[in-house]
Amino acid sequence: MPSEEPMNHIVGGRGTGGCSRQARERRLRSVGVTLFEPGQPVVWTYRPQVPPHQIYLVEAEVVHVGPLRARIRLRDAEGNILLRWVKPERLRPKQANETLLLYPAQRMSR
Repeated sequence: MPSEEPMNHIVGGRGTGGCSRQARERRLRSVGVTLFEPGQPVVWTYRPQVPPHQIYLVEAEVVHVGPLRARIRLRDAEGNILLRWVKPERLRPKQANETLLLYPAQRMSR
């Protein structure tokens, strides 16, 4: 029979340590992550996982903010609107008169 004591769970290779959602949120607030609001223009620091590993500063708009991730709306190089879930630490408020890049479009190879 399973014991009554809290168990540590493994999620994505990391142990949760049996901590509650409130404890995780408190920990995130203590890190000093900037809070964003829906509709706020932001800059997303995007780094692709495939070569070349360049860092792009992409113009975006916050759509939804959760305790662990934020959802942003952005345009790719072809003009399509995309939605992405990103970590809040990869976002910063957009400055006035700041020129940014569009999200790199995936190219079809034939």
